[in-house]
Amino acid sequence: MEKTAVRWSLRITVALAAAIACLALSATSAFAVGHYANLNGATMGVVGGNNPSYVLVKYPKSCDDSTWMNEIVLNNEDDADFTFKSTKPKVVTAKKKNGNLHLYLKKAGKAKVAYWMGGEKYVLNITVVNYQNPLKTFTVGGKNLASKLKKDNILESSDYFKGVFLPAGKLKVAPASGWVVKEILLGYPDKVVKNGFKMKKGTWSYLIVTCMNKKTKASEYAEIYVPVKK
Repeated sequence: MEKTAVRWSLRITVALAAAIACLALSATSAFAVGHYANLNGATMGVVGGNNPSYVLVKYPKSCDDSTWMNEIVLNNEDDADFTFKSTKPKVVTAKKKNGNLHLYLKKAGKAKVAYWMGGEKYVLNITVVNYQNPLKTFTVGGKNLASKLKKDNILESSDYFKGVFLPAGKLKVAPASGWVVKEILLGYPDKVVKNGFKMKKGTWSYLIVTCMNKKTKASEYAEIYVPVKK
């Protein structure tokens, strides 16, 4: 959880912007970011009203943040009474916790989660896919770290480099087969860059590459960040 807190402190503006964008798109299309920004934190009584579809990524235990990333929380802001049901609990388990609706991603598959609130029925069409490494090239500071993404999509720079910033050098990114790169983001402050961007020394503290799977339409991101020292 310490790693999670560090990244939130570094990227809170990114998370909020992504969440707003994802919720706006979800009413009409299948969209996923593969982490908290997609559906987590959505408001009950709003999401699910237009029968939206989501493609969500289930992370393996080898991912440091798999526990919280595999849990989706829908907020019951009005503290209203509600009932709920998942058609496939072995794929998506639904539970009421602290007055909110919690969804737990269990395995790949499809499930519908319905909840009833204020006389209205809301339905979420969810497709769960397993995590896949979206990149074949992830070169930072002259090192291709793509193979390190097989077990975890989030890397700490201190495991590969010294210093309090990401190393200088040409940034090289290439998608794995079946994937496309949607965005390359450096921070802080946030800056969207193109492949081949020359990173200057003592400038950047994190790098996020967002990709989309051509077949499932699931989105995934690969990240390397500089942990904050105590």
